[in-house]
Amino acid sequence: MRKTLFFIPMLFFCLFSFTASLKANVPAPPANQQLGINDTIFNNLTEDDCRACHDSATHPCSTANVDRHHLLYGQPLKQGKCSFNRNDCLSDAQCNPDICEINGTSCSADAVCPDAGLGETCGEVCRGETAAPDLDADNDGANDTLYSCFSCHRQELVGEVITFIVERNCLACHIQVPGEGSVHHLTQTAQGPAPIGDPNKGDCTPCHGTIVDDIGDGHTIPTYAPSRVTPLPSGGDGEPLNIEGNGAGACDYCHSTGTGNPLIPGTDGLTGVQVYSNGELHHNTGVYLSETGAINDATCTWCHFVQPLPPANYKIRRCEGCHGLDSLHNIAADSDTGCFYDPADPSCEVVIGGEAPGYSHVGNDSDCWGCHGFAQAYATGSGPSAPSISGSADLVMTTGSDTSLTLTGAGFTNLIDGRRWVADVRMTGSDGSAITLSPTSITAGSITVSIPGSTPPGTYTLTAVKSNDGIVCAESNPVVICIKPCVAITEAIDNGDDTLTITGSGFGEAPPAGAEAYINVAVNGQVVDVVSWTDTRIIASFPAFGASAEGDTVTVGALFCNDTAPIQFAAPISTTTIPGSTTTIPVSTTSSTTTTPSSTTTSVSVCIPDCDGNFDSDDDVDGTDASAFKRNFGRNQLNNPFTAAAACCGDFDCDGDADGSDAAVFKGDFGRNAILNPCQPCSLEACSY
Repeated sequence: MRKTLFFIPMLFFCLFSFTASLKANVPAPPANQQLGINDTIFNNLTEDDCRACHDSATHPCSTANVDRHHLLYGQPLKQGKCSFNRNDCLSDAQCNPDICEINGTSCSADAVCPDAGLGETCGEVCRGETAAPDLDADNDGANDTLYSCFSCHRQELVGEVITFIVERNCLACHIQVPGEGSVHHLTQTAQGPAPIGDPNKGDCTPCHGTIVDDIGDGHTIPTYAPSRVTPLPSGGDGEPLNIEGNGAGACDYCHSTGTGNPLIPGTDGLTGVQVYSNGELHHNTGVYLSETGAINDATCTWCHFVQPLPPANYKIRRCEGCHGLDSLHNIAADSDTGCFYDPADPSCEVVIGGEAPGYSHVGNDSDCWGCHGFAQAYATGSGPSAPSISGSADLVMTTGSDTSLTLTGAGFTNLIDGRRWVADVRMTGSDGSAITLSPTSITAGSITVSIPGSTPPGTYTLTAVKSNDGIVCAESNPVVICIKPCVAITEAIDNGDDTLTITGSGFGEAPPAGAEAYINVAVNGQVVDVVSWTDTRIIASFPAFGASAEGDTVTVGALFCNDTAPIQFAAPISTTTIPGSTTTIPVSTTSSTTTTPSSTTTSVSVCIPDCDGNFDSDDDVDGTDASAFKRNFGRNQLNNPFTAAAACCGDFDCDGDADGSDAAVFKGDFGRNAILNPCQPCSLEACSY
């Protein structure tokens, strides 16, 4: 029996294709590209190639990239492992520079490393670490611990204008070196150590599903001597020979190029996919390459025996490390009806042993003979066929309400010896916790489930699983969905002083300076200045026309979504008269708690911040104060954080940063002087951090 698999979150290797049609390559080679990841090479990816998968809502690898990355905000930076000692790391600088990358021997230069000829470098490298380009986003001289906006984005200052820069180029962070392995196979999951099989080898099933196996995961690999009917990787002699002259009883009877030359790829007539020979395909996975391009010859033994070599027919035992009996005998696709499953049409289903030959491994007895050399074999000895997901109509949803989700693909049900296997959907979180969702409906080529509204925000892996007594027997490739929080405005109140207070939930943290084009508050569609911003409360100023009118609306554009509400009217806020001044000053909603007495003349123990930005405690807000504010602008909890000892450094709303909301406050008072609305000569009380 197969084990239950627990997947970890990762970027998914894709360019998947599934199309049911009678126009498939029959007989192979090349093999039909109907199930699993295409038998092609992905070592020269371009930005357009990345987006063909990761920005396509009809593709299983589409992961709604923007939301998926934003859900990392505030989460711990992903640690990697040093290539030899396996210590945690975020960069090569945290690994040992004095030992060889792969072998771990002492070194002073690349040339002295044992495998220097294969590209080994002097100095360990960090593998599997975060791809975030800036590990010190707060500029404090040490690696950050959490993801922030500036882990991936940057600001530009031109004159006095701050611009928040958004560049979305996959290959800027996920670096693809032409000719080297795909970025997907340079991950820790693919190269190891990995959690499912042998801890010193990479895992395959987290991306490929149970159409393959993981080395060392406990699946059955026969120990007896291969017999006449045991498949060979190549060199079969069963007749008739295929169009390349290869005999049955070997993998390359179907899995080859069809061109007669293993170095010249063939083309799948149904999908147009270029199909490569087994040797070219496996050697170009990149699992034996490090990030520096060094060849880790230890990974060669994942597929090849070393001295002393066993008899030639034992080669298949190495192949069975990834392609075991169970996975090989669970590969089947519908052939004759052009559909996957329809309850109203019993013939519209994958029937093990009942399909036309040439479409899969166990669809017909002839498929068995192609592998086993035309010895007597029957497909009905198989189990549940491995399901395959080809797409999802929805990849992003909002927490708080149940959402119906439909996955498309193949093999969600199959019939064998009178038993019908029907898939459920397993949903796995980034912490490894998983729940199984029963389908609400299954139609031709699709399975529909309901995602619970109580699911916390985050990224989740969905796979189609076929189980027996709680044990997963077959599992599909994964698709990733994002469940995001959203804005909900409870009320928006006109304060009567050309500001409004918005209360609700899901606003998130205050946006960084210059990001107003992406995260903002708008009154009747016009972006306005923000005075203060927290997850549940925003104070913003009105546009130039001042107070609101009936029918005016406010929209909060947060990181993940927007919400709009009508503006309500309220009485003007209370005022307090400062002794010795004829100026009436609104009581700040962000100052320390100060009770306004009934008397019009009052003595208070702390300064009411009537003149935010008067840093030098004179009677104006001028260029000297602007210079002081500029020095502190941009400070936040990660970048040179404020302390309780530092009074009035520009954090007027005491939220831990000097950002756009503070700039709006400063702007409102700039220009006040002894003649024009003078400031009070006192110092503001320090914030409590």
